[in-house]
Amino acid sequence: MTQTQLNNLIIKLKCCSSVKADEMATDAKKGHCINYKELVILNDYIEALQEYNLDDLTQNCLDEEEITNVINQSKSICSLCDCGTH
Repeated sequence: MTQTQLNNLIIKLKCCSSVKADEMATDAKKGHCINYKELVILNDYIEALQEYNLDDLTQNCLDEEEITNVINQSKSICSLCDCGTH
């Protein structure tokens, strides 16, 4: 994965986060029970990815295995969002 590909993934994940936040707000207006945990976790993953630098790996707190896990988990959360392919 290149830095550009990572940046594109982050944009798609932000789209998913927005879709999920909108769904949550709509459910709250209707008085439905809302599950905000996925949204909080996704936003934390997005933050971790934004701080990850593929061009200078010495600057990163997470190792390659950890960041791969973050990417996979964030994609899993967004698997049902209509934000294009991941």
